[in-house]
Amino acid sequence: MLDETVYRFEIWDRETRTRSFADRMGTREAIRRLRGEADLSSAKVVRLADVDGAGFYREMITSV
Repeated sequence: MLDETVYRFEIWDRETRTRSFADRMGTREAIRRLRGEADLSSAKVVRLADVDGAGFYREMITSV
């Protein structure tokens, strides 16, 4: 089984003009492309099949 590590991350919210956590998790490369900042303490190892082609985990975050 192939695994990938995903993280919660903060990005700039244009509406509120503040940094906020995204409602999904992503690989460090995907987060970097969005100019986001990974929360390294939130690391979660998931099946590679559950990560889309853009590097985001398919499951949405429903609670913190």
